[in-house]
Amino acid sequence: MGQMQYVEIIIRGDLMIRQIIRKIGERLQETDIEADFSSTIVVPPWRMATKIEYPSLAVLHAEVMAKDMFRFEALLQELLEQEQCQLIALNKLEKRC
Repeated sequence: MGQMQYVEIIIRGDLMIRQIIRKIGERLQETDIEADFSSTIVVPPWRMATKIEYPSLAVLHAEVMAKDMFRFEALLQELLEQEQCQLIALNKLEKRC
């Protein structure tokens, strides 16, 4: 069994309308990358955000097999670029018991 990497990912953009979290999940299912994630999305007040196109933020906590880490990062970069969203940070975390 391979080693699992834990990462925290911060994304900014029009995440709700573009359904970014769903698209990341769908892209992962289309590959053989061994990864899964949970997400928290912070949406600014909807009326104001749509008027001034204020972006929302998402924090993803992912578990990725070490052998798939570069492919996982590339998948995220490609999708976010296509969807005109920003990858703010991708930080490896230490697993602590």
